[in-house]
Amino acid sequence: MMTILFKSTPVMLADSKRERLVYAVLVLLVALGQLICASGSGSSAGPDSVSGAVHTAMNIANTIIGILVLIPRARVFGALLSAIILTMSMTANYAFYGTAYFLKLLPFDGSIFIVSTVVAVHYWPDLRRALNAIGR
Repeated sequence: MMTILFKSTPVMLADSKRERLVYAVLVLLVALGQLICASGSGSSAGPDSVSGAVHTAMNIANTIIGILVLIPRARVFGALLSAIILTMSMTANYAFYGTAYFLKLLPFDGSIFIVSTVVAVHYWPDLRRALNAIGR
């Protein structure tokens, strides 16, 4: 079961060498971004309106997503989850910590969101194939 997760996907096999290199770098950026997010969360200014349990859960989720995106057969799921969790993070940053904190983190969150979305769109055919295989 584990070896099947690390096999190249049809999209990877169809990519040119240049595309493989570009998407390998983008995948590493997503993983690194998720691991940076997992290294700590929460507002550094003033009282925190979000419980520590929520921060811990998000840090664990970020770590799992950072690992998932590195696994070829789970890459599209990891990239989709990365985009979703970053959307949730940006929404929480704005709602709980205010505009200043949101704008402070927006360049990082926004850039990782964009990279995650690009990776997810590129590997989207792999998701369709996986879902079709499950449905059979």
